Amino acid sequence: MAESSSTVGKRAILQSLAAGLTVEKACQSAGKSLKSYEYYRRTDKDFAAKADRIRQGVRGEFVADSDVRSEEHTSELQSH
Repeated sequence: MAESSSTVGKRAILQSLAAGLTVEKACQSAGKSLKSYEYYRRTDKDFAAKADRIRQGVRGEFVADSDVRSEEHTSELQSH
């Protein structure tokens, strides 16, 4: 089964944040609006926590690769 647009968008946003992009640039890169990002944060606490950890890491704290990879795994589980 194909992944939903929001699942693909969330993963792309997290990957872009992990690469050091700002939230605005990460959304643009993922083809999503800032409103979508805000909606994802409001409705998906796991996404919000991962985004927060990644953004904290960009400021110098340790970020586990699993923060991005586990989003992919969660997406796979939700699509089945």
